[in-house]
Amino acid sequence: MVRLLALTALFLAPAIALAQDEVCDPTQRDCGCERNWGCWDLLYSTKGTVLGLQGTATRVSSGDDERLDTAFLASYATEHYGTRHGLTGHFQAFGSIGGGTAGNEGSLGGAVDFGYRLEITKLSGPFARIGANAMLFGNRSFQLSMFEPLQSRVGYQFLDGDTLIESGLTGGLLAAGKYDASQGGARSLAPSAEVGAYAAMRLSDVRFDARVSQLYASAPGPGTPIDLVRFGMCGYLRPAALCGNLLFVRGEVGAGQRAYRRVGSLYLGLSVGLTP
Repeated sequence: MVRLLALTALFLAPAIALAQDEVCDPTQRDCGCERNWGCWDLLYSTKGTVLGLQGTATRVSSGDDERLDTAFLASYATEHYGTRHGLTGHFQAFGSIGGGTAGNEGSLGGAVDFGYRLEITKLSGPFARIGANAMLFGNRSFQLSMFEPLQSRVGYQFLDGDTLIESGLTGGLLAAGKYDASQGGARSLAPSAEVGAYAAMRLSDVRFDARVSQLYASAPGPGTPIDLVRFGMCGYLRPAALCGNLLFVRGEVGAGQRAYRRVGSLYLGLSVGLTP
């Protein structure tokens, strides 16, 4: 899925970042490549890309039952925002693989969305984008999978070179997904409606991301929503980077004989690596 998203972004990005009549001069403030990251250097040298090593901790809690596991992984993450001539796009990809006290562990995911931004100023304006989103986290004690073939984003963006401030609302439909807390129980997330909000900030040497959402699954189950919270931050002292991320999932899952109980899962990661 991530490979498909990456190929989609690589094929569509050149159409969005149409070549200007004049050569892009990065010394000029009005140069689209410099101001809006419009050169679409996505997978390898986008500012914010990190390739490194990651330590994780997973805590699954349901009532009096609690389990804590740790792991060590190799990881990769990249993300790109671009706006040019009103057309705006966002691309993200991440993955990790390793193992720990809960056996093999890994993650894989990505997102791609394109749309249009109104020009309130040359650097900012409201936008609407539509695309797809997918992610998979897993070890023996906690698994979360989501495939969202249709996701929309509306919000406001300020983008000027290394500086990005963006926030908005998200909504979409999950075609596949599962929340599995091992002995705590499991629950299908397909089909589900997703609503949420997010904020992203990029500066030259730091980045922050935060997202909250709820999943309203229509599959057989307790009829209560699943809560998700994601947060990430990185500090860059190029060529090195230090990043932390958090994923929190809470909701009622099946524990056998149609009994449901509330289970919370917390996934923490700390990574150090190389960045362009």
